Amino acid sequence: MKIIHNLLLVFFLAILIRVPCRAGGRADIEIEREAQIVYHCEKLIQDSGDLSGYFLLDYFAMAIRQLGHRRQLNDRDPRIDDLFFLIQKKMLSVPGHAKYFSSHLESERLSVADAPRHDQLSYDRKRAVIFEVLKYLPSPETVVVLCHYLEDERDTPPDVNYPRENSFLASRSLAGIGLRSHPVQPRAGLNRWRDDLAKQLDWWRGVKTGSHTFSFVGGTEKYRILSDGSFEEIAIRAREHPQRSPEAGHAVADRISSEFGGDARSNQQQSSHWIFLAAALLVIIAMCWWLKERNTGKPQP
Repeated sequence: MKIIHNLLLVFFLAILIRVPCRAGGRADIEIEREAQIVYHCEKLIQDSGDLSGYFLLDYFAMAIRQLGHRRQLNDRDPRIDDLFFLIQKKMLSVPGHAKYFSSHLESERLSVADAPRHDQLSYDRKRAVIFEVLKYLPSPETVVVLCHYLEDERDTPPDVNYPRENSFLASRSLAGIGLRSHPVQPRAGLNRWRDDLAKQLDWWRGVKTGSHTFSFVGGTEKYRILSDGSFEEIAIRAREHPQRSPEAGHAVADRISSEFGGDARSNQQQSSHWIFLAAALLVIIAMCWWLKERNTGKPQP
């Protein structure tokens, strides 16, 4: 019986050591994945060289999408934000960035125009990615492109395994792009999305006629669409700063290295391992003491 107890204790200790996690609750496999994303994006920036124009947009599209996902985590590596804003700044500097992705979507759609709807899943996934990338490019041009798709009911999915129609994807991206005083907040799932769409279309009618301006959270300008389709920039004093400006990432380029070495996070990770190990040892000592006391109190045969 005593041997069985000892084996159980050893097994319990092995579990604690083999499933390490840091104080924030994320497992090592998640930390390592984030480290790989950071390394990959730093390497992309280093290797981008003199890339410009549409080549640069294609080059960084998947990276900004990955970083955008990671920014939803509260305990993310702070380098995620730096890299996100640096890549975002590079992409926003390309004239016609939003129209490029819109043209790419339409080109992909033409390539499968003659295929049965159920054979267009690859295209549907691509357009979902395109709308997600646009969500991370806050600019007047992107707003106009997304708003044009609010009334686009093409590509309605034949079943739940397909991405939703373009109007839904555009609505969700517009809600998440960071507009100040936008009538719709980011929302998950399909809850009331038709109601959200109606509010956004009403907002867009006021904006495209020039009667309303719009601005981005953390920005210092607001924009008005003129009759010729151009934009008027009006300087404002930003009163809300729930997110950092794209400018916040400009200095990160100075410290990007081609090698990913140890950092403070690895020290934190090791510290967490020692904490769990110490706790496990205390549990073992307590259980051994309890077993000894119990056996001591038993009457001898």
